[in-house]
Amino acid sequence: MRRLLVAFGLFASISGAGAAEYELPPTLRGAEAAMPVAVSPCCPRWSGFYGGGQVSHSSARMDFGNGVGDLAGFIVRNSVLEAPVSSWTTLPSSSTNSFGFGGFFGYNSQWEELILGWELNYNHANLDKGATDSLSRTLSNDSGAPPQHHFVYDVTVSGHANIRVTDLLTLRGRAGWTVGNFLPYAFLAPGIARADVVRAATVDVHRTDVPDVTTPPTPPITPLPDVFFSDSRTDTKLAGYYFVYAAGIGLDVEVMPRVFARLEYEALSIPNIKDMKVSIQTLRTGVGLKF
Repeated sequence: MRRLLVAFGLFASISGAGAAEYELPPTLRGAEAAMPVAVSPCCPRWSGFYGGGQVSHSSARMDFGNGVGDLAGFIVRNSVLEAPVSSWTTLPSSSTNSFGFGGFFGYNSQWEELILGWELNYNHANLDKGATDSLSRTLSNDSGAPPQHHFVYDVTVSGHANIRVTDLLTLRGRAGWTVGNFLPYAFLAPGIARADVVRAATVDVHRTDVPDVTTPPTPPITPLPDVFFSDSRTDTKLAGYYFVYAAGIGLDVEVMPRVFARLEYEALSIPNIKDMKVSIQTLRTGVGLKF
C-alpha cells in the first residue's frame, strides 16, 4: 500500500510539470482572450450635426460706378442722348466697415482625417455707404437737325447712390482635414444678401445749333434757338434681396469634448445691386457645439 501511495505522488508531480510545460498561450484562453483591446482613435470626432454663434468685422468696397445710368437714360429716353448717357460711369467707388454677429448650423461627414460637409451661415452687419458726383460731356449729333445745321449738346449728369447691406446668408460646401484637435477647412458658397438701396439722378442739357459757314454773297445761316432741359428721377428699394457668392478658409479647434472654437476669413461678392457691385472681406470668430 505504501508503494502505491509513493507512485501516485510521483505521477501527480510529473503531471503538474507537464501541464505547466504545455500550458495554452493567452490567445487561446477562452473568455479571458475574447476581451477587446482599446484602440486610440486617429482624431477627434467631427462627424454629425453642429451649430454655434459668431462675431465678425467686415470691410466693404462699393463700386457705385454706373449706379444711376438707367435713371439718367430714362430721363432722356427716346432721344439721341439715351444711349451715351445711360452708359456713363458717373459715381466713384467708396469703402466702409462694420462689426457684426450671427450664427451657423451644419453637418459633417468624416472619413478618418477627411471631413466633408455643408453649412448654413448667417451674418448681420451694417455696411452703409453712399456716393455723390457729377459728370459733364459735350456731344455732337445731327439727328433731327435741318440741313446745314449741327446740334451740339452740353450734358451734365448729377447722381447720388447709397447702399446699406444688413444681412448675409450663405450655404457652404466645406472640405477639411483633421490635424490633432485642429480642423483647417475651405469653403465655397452661394447665398443671398438683404440691402437697402437709394438712388437719384438729375440730367441738365443745353443744346446749341452750329450751322454751316457760308461764303458771301450767300447770306449766313441763322442758328436755331438754344434749348435747355433739366429733369430728375429717384429710385428707392428697401429690404431687397440680391445674389451673392463667397469663398474662404478657416480653422475649427476642439477645446473640450463636443465644444470647438472657430476663426475664419471670407471673401464675398454681390455682383449686381442695381448695376452696382459690392465686395466684402470678413474676419470671424465663434464658438460651436457638436451634437
